[in-house]
Amino acid sequence: MEDLVYLTEDLPPLSFAVNGEATGLAVDVLRLMWQRMGEKAQPIRIVPWVRAYYTLREEKHAVIFSTYRTAERETQFRWVGPIIEGELAVYALRARALRAESLKDLATYRIAGLRDAAATIKLERAGIPVMIASKLENALKMMDSGRIEALTTDRFRLRATLRDMGRPFSDITELWVLSRDSLFYAFNKETSPELIRRFQEALDGVRRSPEYKNLLNYYGI
Repeated sequence: MEDLVYLTEDLPPLSFAVNGEATGLAVDVLRLMWQRMGEKAQPIRIVPWVRAYYTLREEKHAVIFSTYRTAERETQFRWVGPIIEGELAVYALRARALRAESLKDLATYRIAGLRDAAATIKLERAGIPVMIASKLENALKMMDSGRIEALTTDRFRLRATLRDMGRPFSDITELWVLSRDSLFYAFNKETSPELIRRFQEALDGVRRSPEYKNLLNYYGI
């Protein structure tokens, strides 16, 4: 098998570090895939999302996960998945009782998002400006202070960030669902189709196995 560089981010329960070791649903599924492929375990690095995304576009041996496979990204990479379904949305503070009856209504709000994130790209492609925040925690603080009215992200990331901040998810309300897309392993476009086929067959086998259901239960998904 080609020497691949595996990159993920801190996104519980899909990927996170415990005592310096990567773990999480997507990490464990990948390790099961390697077993089915007869391949030895490889190093997995946890890095900031922007760095991982840049590496995937520039490095032909890169693999990043978990990545939303959206229409906007479809032709940029090769895909293996799905790992699990996710949701991209626009969120606001529940206490402010904001409403949006259509996508166009979102243009009346100041919205923050993360650079190159799937939710940010969807809004920008729809012609809705997004203020770039360096971290989702910063976007939440901006929303608390009134600098913005809403933020856009995926549900997994929002739950993990709120948990790290010691805040309940009930503080937040879903203003608008942008899409329900699945999360995949994304490979550089130069990856051979045969290698993609091997990974996909391995993942299909894992998802049909009792081990996959056990992992979903273990990580509370």
